Amino acid sequence: MLTLKEIRSALGDRRLDVVAEATGLHPNSIARIRDGKNENPRHETIEALSRYLTQTVRPAQGCYMAEIVGAEVVRPADDAADLMVTYRFLDSDNVRSAVYVLRNSDPRKENEGRTALAELCKAVAIGKVYDVEEFIGKRLRVCFSEEIVHKKVQNG
Repeated sequence: MLTLKEIRSALGDRRLDVVAEATGLHPNSIARIRDGKNENPRHETIEALSRYLTQTVRPAQGCYMAEIVGAEVVRPADDAADLMVTYRFLDSDNVRSAVYVLRNSDPRKENEGRTALAELCKAVAIGKVYDVEEFIGKRLRVCFSEEIVHKKVQNG
């Protein structure tokens, strides 16, 4: 489920009438959440918006331009930490999240997560991460085949 901050970010360029129709929520309620006037929306409201904003069919094989609209460290367990990154695809209103394992009791999972995170950092030209907010607003090409591959945006 998306955080309130991620929902606000994802709602930034959406047509509220379309979101309202799809979620069953009133457009004014959605606007108050988007604009930060409702700091404590009901759990059901967050679920409905999160479900709408993340519903997406896996894109067809190919490459798509995306912008990172959310990045947050989550701790699913005491001995684990993940980075959740939320992408918004620029050619559609689809939003998709990816989880990068930072720390895990399974060394294989931790190694895979760190390798994928290194690939993401390279794609968005971040040498060393000091704050996850550094990812916000970065654009990159996300390619889908059997697995997700990040590619740096070529200028020109």
